Amino acid sequence: MVDDEDKDIASAFVDRLRSAVADTPQAVVAKRSRISTSAFSKLFQGTEPGLFKAARIAKVTGVSLDWLATGVGSPNATRAGFVEVPILDVRLAAGAASLTDAAQQIGVMPFDMELLRSLGRTSADGLVILEAEGDSMEPIIADGARVLADTTDTRLREGIFAFRIGDELRVKRLRRLGTDAVEVLSENPRYEPEVLSGETLDHFAILGRVRWAATSL
Repeated sequence: MVDDEDKDIASAFVDRLRSAVADTPQAVVAKRSRISTSAFSKLFQGTEPGLFKAARIAKVTGVSLDWLATGVGSPNATRAGFVEVPILDVRLAAGAASLTDAAQQIGVMPFDMELLRSLGRTSADGLVILEAEGDSMEPIIADGARVLADTTDTRLREGIFAFRIGDELRVKRLRRLGTDAVEVLSENPRYEPEVLSGETLDHFAILGRVRWAATSL
């Protein structure tokens, strides 16, 4: 039998869960937290999530696990307004070829949480900051611009992606051509489109979708 105190605890947890999820669709948070939609829905009815589920939800929504589970403390800095996105020592060719060694983190970049939400993200999981080289993606991505890549988004469809061909790392607009070819497009009209097919595709891999870019004026 559930007593009144347990009911109050469950009700308070549901309130914090709703605050953590905010305007993000429940199905999106459930998927990213690796929880079935039916089980996730039951949490809003007062079902206890268990430690591991609660930890995944906290990580995905960018709140403190202590706060989400117990109400102690307050939501962490990500809910206050910013998250830290790792900056990798990687340059993506946007024109000439560029080779790179294994990626190393060289810093972090504070990123506005509201901007991330506008991009459909509720946390910084899988996000990285890279640097573009070359002028083939101008004016969208300038030479030396920092770009935000979502490494959890690698499904090929039309869009701007960071990708690898062998040891070469690039950033371009990609478009699928049928089932066995990929068109590589530049924003700068001085650069002709390319088509990847055959053996070249064996060495092709998407690193992540580019969601944002910034450059100095």
